[in-house]
Amino acid sequence: GGLRCRLTLNIGRERGTWMGADWGASGARLFLGPIDLRFSEEELDLGFPGEEALGGRFCRRLDSSSTVRFVGTGGEVEVQVSGGGWATMPIDGPGGIGGASKLRFFLDFPGGAKKSDVTLPAGRVYFSG
Repeated sequence: GGLRCRLTLNIGRERGTWMGADWGASGARLFLGPIDLRFSEEELDLGFPGEEALGGRFCRRLDSSSTVRFVGTGGEVEVQVSGGGWATMPIDGPGGIGGASKLRFFLDFPGGAKKSDVTLPAGRVYFSG
């Protein structure tokens, strides 16, 4: 069960970024994917204090045991994606849509990735839409 989908990441310098001036200055892009995902209904305990971006200590499990590849300067590079968590958060406040929610999730990249001056540090990457 659970929604299955694929995600492709296109990582590089964007106008207005908070990254340092040297990060991605070459114009290089790091393409990762496709990453196979399954949005499980199983509860995931993130431990105390939890993740504010996902509404606290508990969320739902996001399954992915994908290994994605890209071609770097030294040849093919493998990047492990070990899964993560997801939640829906209500859209409220001025101009909010009654009963609507937005999806927030994270994926863990235990080894990170690097292509030229574009780096994805080891750890969690958060998504919101």
